[in-house]
Amino acid sequence: MSVTVNDALLGAYYRRGENSVPNDANVKARGISFVGEGYRELLRQNTYWFTTKTYATQTVDGKDIYALNSDYREMIEVRYNGAKVYANSETTAANVYRFPPIYSPYPVGGVGNSWYYISGDDLILVPKSSETPTSYDITDITVSGTVATVTTSAAHGLGVDYWVEIDGCTQTELDGSKQVTTVPSTTTFTYTVASGTTSETPTATATRNNLEMKQYYQPTSSFTDLTDEITIPVRYKDVLSAYVFARLAQLEGERGDASDGFNEFNGIIKQMNQENLKDNL
Repeated sequence: MSVTVNDALLGAYYRRGENSVPNDANVKARGISFVGEGYRELLRQNTYWFTTKTYATQTVDGKDIYALNSDYREMIEVRYNGAKVYANSETTAANVYRFPPIYSPYPVGGVGNSWYYISGDDLILVPKSSETPTSYDITDITVSGTVATVTTSAAHGLGVDYWVEIDGCTQTELDGSKQVTTVPSTTTFTYTVASGTTSETPTATATRNNLEMKQYYQPTSSFTDLTDEITIPVRYKDVLSAYVFARLAQLEGERGDASDGFNEFNGIIKQMNQENLKDNL
């Protein structure tokens, strides 16, 4: 179940003794603005478990600079061909390892000689990648429910949990970066699609996305409509209702209610931070 702006506003107006979100356009717009304001304040408090995702791409032989996606916030883990790549700071790369350029050795805190650092909107992989993954022609994609089974013309070499780029399908849902869920044979693999997706015999390819970047991302926090979805666990939606309640009370000069609302907001954030700590441990 997802949380919408309307859910957050409804909770706030229930606290005010009203049965629904007011119909007045200006009042609704103000409330929607308060939801976004509260959500941005929440996100400033911590990097939360529910704002993580893996962005996977392909390396290119001789390339070391890879663009971070636009909603990047903080890196959690990087893997290259399944092996963990260790992090260094840009300052360390420049001052200690004299990169760029650097040749050898590649001092790191773990196994192997690969490491990375973040510079602006880019991830720099050291040493440069030595491969461009092979693309395999797709002969068929059969969809049953939410499972897409891909058949390739040759052995694909993919494994469970690998990321793969599907390119060339007619349906948008079949294309893009997908995580392999099962590998029934050397020439088939499956991944999850949305309900309603249909089978295809496309002119398409499958290519392993062998550079995986697990990260915290910055979810959408500017809302314009009551139906807009908010990235937050359902059990914590009251944190936004409390914030909106407090802001509405401020407008009315109700200092006691405003204080109560902000206290509830901060109290729920404390609970979220505790759960976040447990999750990280």
